[in-house]
Amino acid sequence: MRRFFVSLMFISLIFIGVFLYIQWFDFTKSAEETSQMAEEGLIQTISITREQAILKVEQQVSGINGNSLSYIVPNGVQDIQCLDEENQPCRLNHNVIEQADAVKFQYVVPMEGKTFLFNEWVHFPDVKISETTVEIIEPLPFKGFWTSTAPLFGHTQQETISYYQFQSDKGSVSLFRSEELLQMASIGPIQIFGSGSNGSLEKSEVEKWVEKFPQFGQWNIVFSDLSPAYYTKGLLIVPSTTTSEALRTILIRTYIKDSFIVDDTLDPSFSGLIASILLEEEIQSESVYQKLLQNLSEIEREKLQSVVISQFTKTITPAWLDEQIFKIKGLKTTFLTDHFEKGIKGELLFFDPRPVTGFNRSEKEILTLIDNGLRYYPLLETMNLIGYEVNQVPKQKLVEIKKEGHIFQFSTDQPILLENDSRYVLTQFPLSYFNNELFMEEGWLRRLFTLDVIMAEDSIHLKDLP
Repeated sequence: MRRFFVSLMFISLIFIGVFLYIQWFDFTKSAEETSQMAEEGLIQTISITREQAILKVEQQVSGINGNSLSYIVPNGVQDIQCLDEENQPCRLNHNVIEQADAVKFQYVVPMEGKTFLFNEWVHFPDVKISETTVEIIEPLPFKGFWTSTAPLFGHTQQETISYYQFQSDKGSVSLFRSEELLQMASIGPIQIFGSGSNGSLEKSEVEKWVEKFPQFGQWNIVFSDLSPAYYTKGLLIVPSTTTSEALRTILIRTYIKDSFIVDDTLDPSFSGLIASILLEEEIQSESVYQKLLQNLSEIEREKLQSVVISQFTKTITPAWLDEQIFKIKGLKTTFLTDHFEKGIKGELLFFDPRPVTGFNRSEKEILTLIDNGLRYYPLLETMNLIGYEVNQVPKQKLVEIKKEGHIFQFSTDQPILLENDSRYVLTQFPLSYFNNELFMEEGWLRRLFTLDVIMAEDSIHLKDLP
C-alpha cells in the first residue's frame, strides 16, 4: 500500500510539472508576441468624412496579431464603438481589447468655428504606431484647406468632394482645417498658408536648417487669427502679426523640443543653445553660445556638434553638455549647469579634474582653474590646505593671509603686497577674481609660500620646499 501511494504521488508530480511547463510556455510565447508587436509597431488607417459640423471617424488598427491591446479614448469623442475584423463588437476587458488581429474604432467628433485643430485620437500607450495614413473626404463647396504634421501624399477634387491623404511614420498626427481661403507658398520643405504682416523666412536659412538639423522633415506654417497658436514639429499655427524673427525662433525651438528630450522647466534659451551648436551660428543675442565660441576651438566645436547630433531623440541636459565638453577638452566645467539650472550667470571657466592636496585635509574637492595657459588656485581652500588663515576686509580692499605671526596683506585694487613690515610694489596682481571668487596664480603661490607643486596623474600635491 505504501508503494502504491509513493507511485501515485510521483505520477501526480509529473502531471503537475507538465501542466506548469505548458502554462509557462504559453506565457512566454504570449510575452514574446506582445514584445514583438510593441517593437514592430501597429499600422493604422484613419478615414474622416465631414458631415455638416461633425467629423465621422473610422480608425482602423492592424498588426495586433492575436494579442491584447490597451487603449485610451480622448475627451470630446462621441458615440464610440469598437469592432473586430469580422465587424463584431470587440472582446473588451475594461479598456483592453482581448485577442484580436485587427480592430476599428468608429466615433464622432463635433467641430466649432471656421478653423478646427484635431490632434486627439484613440491611442495605445503600450505600443508604437509604425505607420499612419489619414484619408479625408470634404464635401463641396469648400474653399478652405486641410493641412497636417504629416506630409500630404494626395489631394484630388471631384464634382462633389475634395479628397486629402496624409501619411506618417508616427501615431500622433495633428490635422488642421480652415475655411479661410489663404494664399499658399513654398520654401523648400516648408509650406506657408497665408502671410504675416512682417513674417517671412529666407530661402538660405531654410536650406541651412535642412542641412544641419537631423530629420528636419516637412513643415506647414499657417498664419491665422481665427485659431489659437499651436506649435508642434511639422505644423505651426501663428497669428498674422508674427514677425520674421519670432517665427524663426518658434520654428527652431519647436524643432529642438520635439527632436530631443529637453526639460520643459528650463529657460527656452537652452533650446536656442542646442540649435546654435547644430547650426554653428548664434541665433539669439547675448547667448551662451558666444562664450562657447570664445573658449572652444573649431575642432572642439565640431566634436560637440557631432555628439549633440548623436543624441537625436534622446535626453539633453545642461549637465550632459558640461560632461561632453569635459570629454572633448579634458577640462571640467559646470558653466551650463550653473547658468540654466541654478541661475548663476557667470563666466565660462575650465578646471583641471585632478584634486589638489596639501598638508591638511579638505572637506570639499579643490580644483585648479586654467585660464590663458596659466593655473590658478582657489585662495581660501588652498590656504587652508597649507595651514594659513585668510581674512578678507572688503571695505579696505585688503586680503590678509597669516600663519604663526607671518602676515601677508594683498591689495585687491592695486599691485601692492605687505609682508610683515615690508611693502612691495608689484608688476602684477597676485590675486585675481573669477566669478567673484579669489584665486592665486601658481607662480605667485610657489614664490610667496616656498612651495613645491607635484603634478601626479590623479592629483596635484602641494608641499614645502626642502
